[in-house]
Amino acid sequence: MANFAGRMKQLRQEQKMSQQELADRLGISRSAVGMYEQGRRDPDFELLDAIADLFGVDLSYMLGRSDVRGSYPKHGTPAAPDPEEAAILEAYRKAPEDVRRLVLYALRLKP
Repeated sequence: MANFAGRMKQLRQEQKMSQQELADRLGISRSAVGMYEQGRRDPDFELLDAIADLFGVDLSYMLGRSDVRGSYPKHGTPAAPDPEEAAILEAYRKAPEDVRRLVLYALRLKP
């Protein structure tokens, strides 16, 4: 499993976000982002929580304690789907109606 520094860098790069863009969104300096990604510094709990919320992941995932990205979104904001979930959703949206009904039935979302 990854550690916090690796996860932060991975998530930032997946979003095609520069260190400066992430810093601006979090209200911190670019050098602080760099130090977090190098493992030379750790954020306080409030900032860690804000980073996890920004990327739509659970704190356990952010800390490298779990490989499950799941999140319990705050304030009604949906968590960003991971790449596999996004591909499934896209395929579902493009599927014919009869296939979508079968998917819902298989997932027990519709009788």
